[in-house]
Amino acid sequence: MIKETAERGIPAEKVARVIEHALSAKHPRSRHLVGLDAKVQARIKPLIPTPVFDRIVARMMGL
Repeated sequence: MIKETAERGIPAEKVARVIEHALSAKHPRSRHLVGLDAKVQARIKPLIPTPVFDRIVARMMGL
């Protein structure tokens, strides 16, 4: 399971770019999302009940 998660993970270079931007920003945000899946999850989370969201995430992770 760890190997599968690592293979689906976001490339370190992409994460590093976001970190670099966060550190050099004049007015950094409190949170920085990396990857399309994180951005989609952040948008839909407030719109659906927590148990439903948790089930969706669990299915996406194969649990």
